[in-house]
Amino acid sequence: MKKLLTCCAILGLVVLTSCSGDSPKPNPLPTPAPDTWGITDLTVSNDNPFVNVPVLLTATVTRNGSAAPDGTTVEFLTSGLLIDRVATEGGTASVFYVEDEEVTVLVQARVVDATRSLTITWHERD
Repeated sequence: MKKLLTCCAILGLVVLTSCSGDSPKPNPLPTPAPDTWGITDLTVSNDNPFVNVPVLLTATVTRNGSAAPDGTTVEFLTSGLLIDRVATEGGTASVFYVEDEEVTVLVQARVVDATRSLTITWHERD
């Protein structure tokens, strides 16, 4: 019986010391930062072309401050209508665009939640 009491006392001390307030707690898992997308530049080869002459639009896209991964989809739009969806290569995406009448359009490049715009005016030859 004395051995049983001694074993119980030792076991009780082990349990009490292992459950002390100084026990290490696991570190919380880090919260992943959300991706930050940007279009650092949107260029056009000619912002005042003749009617029926195509222009080249190029968007430079970033993700978290670096060039967007190859294959990132960039949408090019005008007046809310989709011109084309293009995949990035080396952080840029390009598309040709043309109008068949005299018109001024606002062209927009969009990736995830980032946008950038520019204006192009097509005109007839004199």
